[in-house]
Amino acid sequence: VRADARRYRFVRELAWYVDQAAYVYDIGNSRSPWPSERAPVDADDAEAAIDAAMGKGGAE
Repeated sequence: VRADARRYRFVRELAWYVDQAAYVYDIGNSRSPWPSERAPVDADDAEAAIDAAMGKGGAE
């Protein structure tokens, strides 16, 4: 479990992690073809979307 947690913390800090989660879960209108319509997305937004998709009420 510790190795998984360490791996997750490492991945969480990578920009592509947030970018990909934003695209997959359409956070901040990230799929818009017009950059002016996209909102900034951070790791907390990405994690909230992942938790919701997993059926969790929040971070554990």
